[in-house]
Amino acid sequence: MTLNQPEKGSRFSALTRFISPTIILLIPFVLSGRISFFIALLIIVGLVAGALWHGSLPPRPIDVKQVVIDTTIATDIIDSI
Repeated sequence: MTLNQPEKGSRFSALTRFISPTIILLIPFVLSGRISFFIALLIIVGLVAGALWHGSLPPRPIDVKQVVIDTTIATDIIDSI
C-alpha cells in the first residue's frame, strides 16, 4: 500500500520551516560556548543545502507497510534501552 505525498511548497517555505527554529535553538549554545560559531554555521549551511535539495525533488510514494515495520523496530530498540 502506498500513499502519495502532498505536493511540496516552494524551496523557500522549506527553508523558513527548518532554518528559523534551528537558528533560534543554536543561539544559546553558541553564546554559552558549548559549540563554536563555525560549527553552528556548518549546521545551518547543511540545512539550507538539504532544504534546497529537498525542495527540488519530486514527491515520491510512501510505503505504509515499510513505515510500520520501521516504527516497530525503532520502538523495540527504544524499549530495550
